[in-house]
Amino acid sequence: MAANTVNDTHTHDFDAQVLVLDGEITITRDGKAQTFRAGDSCEVPAGTVHAEQIGPQGVRYLAGRRQPAATG
Repeated sequence: MAANTVNDTHTHDFDAQVLVLDGEITITRDGKAQTFRAGDSCEVPAGTVHAEQIGPQGVRYLAGRRQPAATG
């Protein structure tokens, strides 16, 4: 993703797992910002309100998506 890109507060309907390959991304959730750099990974469960800020060098990452188990 391009340097300094901001993705405002949003949610996903899937669980996301991200592995940062290069650059950095800051994810803010529950009022706490955490920066992830090359080699770091994080999970964002479905429905989690979060925002993303891409670092000044941009970021390259691998992302996996998993649909949460149905309840009922």
